[in-house]
Amino acid sequence: MAKRRMMSSCCAPPLARPDLDAALLVERHHAEWFVAEGSVAGTEVHTDPDVTWLVHPGEAWRNSAIMVRLSPSTASRRLDMLVSRYRKHGRGMALWVSPAATPDNLTELLKGKGLRCRQHFPAMLRYLSASTRPRKGPAGLEIRRVKNVEEFERVRHPAIGPLTTPLRRAALQRLATLISSRHRRSVMLVAWRDGHPVGSSELFLGSECAGLHSLTVPEQHRHRGIGTALVEHTCTEAVRRGASAMVLLASTDGRPLYEHCGFSEVARFGYWYRNFQRC
Repeated sequence: MAKRRMMSSCCAPPLARPDLDAALLVERHHAEWFVAEGSVAGTEVHTDPDVTWLVHPGEAWRNSAIMVRLSPSTASRRLDMLVSRYRKHGRGMALWVSPAATPDNLTELLKGKGLRCRQHFPAMLRYLSASTRPRKGPAGLEIRRVKNVEEFERVRHPAIGPLTTPLRRAALQRLATLISSRHRRSVMLVAWRDGHPVGSSELFLGSECAGLHSLTVPEQHRHRGIGTALVEHTCTEAVRRGASAMVLLASTDGRPLYEHCGFSEVARFGYWYRNFQRC
């Protein structure tokens, strides 16, 4: 998932005519990405027939579910079960509601369980080709694959920040776990300029397509071509590893960047959230 700023309400409605096949591709990819988080210490991964969901020690938004295909007769009870488990975890819970989510009255059920739609996020797709090449970024920019996270004990990782909280340390440990996985499906990229990290992205190599996740450029480094360079470098890396398509979930603010880089919006996924954070 692309780095995003959560909104207080659904500020963009679902697309009137989503591309359902492409939306399913995006959804299946993100479900696969969820499952890969199972290697992270303290993470529960549940691949139930009617929903794929995580209980995660990291950021609150990682405690979420996708591929929601609840049956009308059991949907309310299943949601009660999810609410109970996430409440016990004491953080938050979210459901990604795609155009294929069921039952038909799911949004009413979610409201009844105390969840609210924060935003509809654009699901986007770009077909890749062997001719894909990274665009030239600003002078002095170098994008490197992260092979060891130890350097970010000393300098700020763009998506994590200084290691001043347990959650940030957990986020760095997550990166360390995923890049050392024997499956080698996660590639972490960081953009450097003048010896400082100025942006980052994650590439996940799924069975059907690749995914661009957690694209981050700190505010003081934006509008300089760094985001575009990271997107193109990530796409090039995906092609090098055999992918023919790239998917992502974008923020509303990020959508113009992805459109500029050749992505098309195929659907919108509602992000339904309830906070259980202890005071």
